Amino acid sequence: MSPALLLAAVLSARTVTLAEAERAALAAKPEVRLAAANTAAGVARSQQARAPLLPQVKVEGLYERTTGNREQKPDRTFNVNNGTQTFNWYDGELSIDQLIYDFGRTPNRWRAEVLRAAGLADTERGARLQALLDVRSAFFQASGRRRPPDAGQPGPPLRPGRGLRSRRDPPGDRSRSGCG
Repeated sequence: MSPALLLAAVLSARTVTLAEAERAALAAKPEVRLAAANTAAGVARSQQARAPLLPQVKVEGLYERTTGNREQKPDRTFNVNNGTQTFNWYDGELSIDQLIYDFGRTPNRWRAEVLRAAGLADTERGARLQALLDVRSAFFQASGRRRPPDAGQPGPPLRPGRGLRSRRDPPGDRSRSGCG
């Protein structure tokens, strides 16, 4: 937690709960906001890399109201009699393009961007967890406790030759542990 935020909490003369301190730290840490922005940019880049794989549709339309008069050329000796009658002129075009094959370049670029976005999301998660670790450490240090209330609880028991067993797994169930 930043020193200014901690000082503001102390000066307000009220008790700050751990949840409030965590929310304030996540909102105040620039690393967390930067990581979130990078994740959003990575997701946008992955969507942008997918665009060439989609059909491209182009529609153009033209409407023109004209008199149909011909131009008088400077080197011509005869006059052109132009009238005031007007005509409507319509023109339209529709084209559809679809990428069929480019030796895997575009799909592989899209897959790479999706994986890069996933990596940026993991980086964001790491930044959030680091901010939470910092604020929890400061909170418990300031409150006089040496460890969180559940820190001394034993973890899941280790079964010889079978890896860790979750507390939710029944003793005979091996389907979720994946170890044998």
